[in-house]
Amino acid sequence: EAKGGGGGGASDWSKLGLLDELAAALSSPLSARGGMGFVDGPTPVQKMAIPAILRGTVVDGKGGKGDGNMQSVAFAAATGSGKTLAYLLPVVQSLKGDEILAASLSNPEEAMSKLRRPKRPRALVLAPTRELSHQILTVLKQLGHGAKVSSELLVGGEDYGKQRKRLESRPVDIVVATPGRLVKHRDAGHLYLGSVKHVVVDEMDTMLEQGFQADLGKVLHPMLYRKKTIYPREAGGINLVEGAPQVVLTTATMTAAVRRLLDDPTAPPKRDYRRPQHLDDLDEDEDEMSAGEKPVRILLPKNMRVLAAPGLHRAVPRLRQTFVDVGSADKLTLLIDIVSGSGGEGSAVFTGERSRMSQQKTRALTLVFCNTVSSCRAAQHALAEAGVGSLCYHGDLSSDDRAENLRNFREAAKVPDGGKPSRSASSSSLDDYDDYEDEYDYGMDYNAPPTKPSPRVLVCTDIASRGLDVPEVDHVVMFDFPLNPIDYLHRAGRTARAKPGGTSDNEMGRGARAGSGRVTALVAKRDRVLAGAIEGAVRDGEPLDGLSSRRSDYGPGGRLSPGRRGVGGG
Repeated sequence: EAKGGGGGGASDWSKLGLLDELAAALSSPLSARGGMGFVDGPTPVQKMAIPAILRGTVVDGKGGKGDGNMQSVAFAAATGSGKTLAYLLPVVQSLKGDEILAASLSNPEEAMSKLRRPKRPRALVLAPTRELSHQILTVLKQLGHGAKVSSELLVGGEDYGKQRKRLESRPVDIVVATPGRLVKHRDAGHLYLGSVKHVVVDEMDTMLEQGFQADLGKVLHPMLYRKKTIYPREAGGINLVEGAPQVVLTTATMTAAVRRLLDDPTAPPKRDYRRPQHLDDLDEDEDEMSAGEKPVRILLPKNMRVLAAPGLHRAVPRLRQTFVDVGSADKLTLLIDIVSGSGGEGSAVFTGERSRMSQQKTRALTLVFCNTVSSCRAAQHALAEAGVGSLCYHGDLSSDDRAENLRNFREAAKVPDGGKPSRSASSSSLDDYDDYEDEYDYGMDYNAPPTKPSPRVLVCTDIASRGLDVPEVDHVVMFDFPLNPIDYLHRAGRTARAKPGGTSDNEMGRGARAGSGRVTALVAKRDRVLAGAIEGAVRDGEPLDGLSSRRSDYGPGGRLSPGRRGVGGG
């Protein structure tokens, strides 16, 4: 599992191949001028990925693979392990290396003006959601402040015209974007991708699912192969063009869909029917292919190196995970007890936690995961009637409302009880619920009332389980049990994201996190097979990705029968 390097200094970062100046800034405390606060040194995934990506940028005329191009890299590591910094540092260093070379030429000003131009980024970072893109940009801005690298954000739900003006008004080195908005700007001539040297695809298991492959192909294929459309019959004979960008793919889970793509890029993608709410805020590509042979959605470079960190698909050991069999109890009552610790049936899971919870009362946050929007609204209504304020985060909200609720949720960690009230999107007073005493109104979002203290509970669907980093989340409650083990890993990964020694692992460490990590999962009758398998795997330190929800897949002793893989594999 990813942990701090333990007393590391600049030398620990330099050993990875980073420039001395960058290594010194990384290892300096935040209080120092230009310091980034990574005093504990790099995490294991950073030690694994940074040298591999840096080595991939070196072209010796043969590229190490006989194609004369940079080597692309795919790496998988547990959530919260420092993946964002692991790919940004090599990219930033590569761009700075080009600038150092330009500055050494006989006419450095002319060389630099050709290197850094408006509308012509030198690197792309693609993410599936607006919220994750913002988080990546935050890390990049902090890196870029010391490295003098400019960055721009292109995501949906934000002013298109302002994005265009920023692209045209100044040189841009790195663009962080969602694929759809990037394609829209490119097709309109607002930016050109001919100068791109690096392309990063973050959360690749989500990005490579059907619906995202089309836009990724539109971005990658012209840069890699100078072709807009590639058919399976020709895919095997296509080589990268000279000077093609390095592609870096990263994910917290190596699903079967991703493995299929890495092994056989011409295989048709399979739609994941088990996740009705998992991608509810992501734009699906609905274009129908013409009759006959269907083009390859995305063709990855053949020279891609695939890395996997130790402990992949295993639950974080420092998590305290509790599985609560609902039985004949009321789930909503259990939820209220668990979230509020009010002493009811669900409060038993808090044994031994009272003192610690009291000490962290001003910072700790709670995420409540539901499988559907309707379930979110029912949970919010029940919490509101019990006097527990909450915010919502799901696909039925606009991207602006989601962003506002997430911002208020983050701010809640900074405000002690009784502090300034939250101005959450679509906030409602408890008086509004009088007409719904005996039933839930699924047309409303029961956000915390504006007269209450800032809410520390976020009720959400699985769109919050991927990529979002809220440092102070101490408790993850699975009101609805996830449909597969991969979603369990992503949900549980929203907490216990701290390094030993108190260094934050939210990519740009800013001190100790409040969250030490608890997961409470409510298990209904239909969930017992998968929940029991996950609980056993967590106890034994086994990987979760192959577990099944079908009782028939298990043999004596609760072990998976040979050759039987469950839904978690993708």
